[in-house]
Amino acid sequence: MALVDTAKAVGAWLDQRLGLGTPIAEVAAHPVPRSSASWWYVFGSATFVVFLLQVITGTCLALVYVPSANGAWQSLLYLNYAQPLGWYLRALHGWGSNFMLALMFAHMAQVFLFGAYKYPRELTWLAGVLLLFCTLGMAFTGQIMRFDQDAYWGLGIGASIAGRIPLLGPSVVHLLLGGPIIAGSAYRDGRTWPCRPAGAAGPHVAGLETPRPLEAVDASDLRGGSPRPLRRTAVHRLRQPLAVTRINAADFAVAAA
Repeated sequence: MALVDTAKAVGAWLDQRLGLGTPIAEVAAHPVPRSSASWWYVFGSATFVVFLLQVITGTCLALVYVPSANGAWQSLLYLNYAQPLGWYLRALHGWGSNFMLALMFAHMAQVFLFGAYKYPRELTWLAGVLLLFCTLGMAFTGQIMRFDQDAYWGLGIGASIAGRIPLLGPSVVHLLLGGPIIAGSAYRDGRTWPCRPAGAAGPHVAGLETPRPLEAVDASDLRGGSPRPLRRTAVHRLRQPLAVTRINAADFAVAAA
């Protein structure tokens, strides 16, 4: 009980200074139409949960990883054979990136096919497209951090393709490599790339709770002709993406083993 009371006191202290309690409570209790409680709508939340898994496992891996041409591969060998459960943590992170890409493409396809990018969510769609390209960039920079033969030649091919962009090619190559050639700076810069999409994630998540126009509420949502739609709170909708996440976690465990 003392631990619970301490946690509540710390939470109250932070809420008085940050003022996050009320916005979070409003989002958690935001009413949504019953018709939106479908498995088609879990891909966005599932992508976010897998992203959190990537943040946690990536932070743990960063504590051991050495961002240098000489130490990168050696640090991975230490993770695989010396660090307890290091191989499992690395497998979770590697397979998590594949699941995140698959879920993100499924989410983008669902949003496009269902027309969810239309008014009033145009900016949410644009932020999501930006996040898609950032995620693809994260997947590319993640594989080059191993600094093995696949990473070296993969980075060389990626830089060669980027160099053919009209006008901006040389600047993009310099940004990608951290210099004119493939060297240690490319791996030091590659470690910071996963942190950069955070700027686009904020507007995308903030746009999720944009209210629908009244005319967009389906008549089937009404109960016995009552003007009040049958609704469930946003918290209830988290059960389905969490169920998908449990399935993904089981897949991660099997794949890592």
